[in-house]
Amino acid sequence: MQQQQRGVQKNPSADARQKHAVEQLQLNQQAQQQQMHYRQQIEPPTAQPADDEGTRRAKERMEREKAQRQSQQQLQRFDAESKKQ
Repeated sequence: MQQQQRGVQKNPSADARQKHAVEQLQLNQQAQQQQMHYRQQIEPPTAQPADDEGTRRAKERMEREKAQRQSQQQLQRFDAESKKQ
């Protein structure tokens, strides 16, 4: 009977240690993830090897075209708004 009670007494402490270890692991993983997100925000993106001169020019052209489309859409919305009044 005493041996059973001792076994029961040891289990809660083992469970508590295991629970504490799991909680600590989760906290460490969360801290590492936060650090990674922080570094991603402050570090500039590195140039990809595929970004040769032609690729960079194409991306720049696409960005310009996108900006022009957005500008045109904004002008059209402005015109539509002014016609309503």
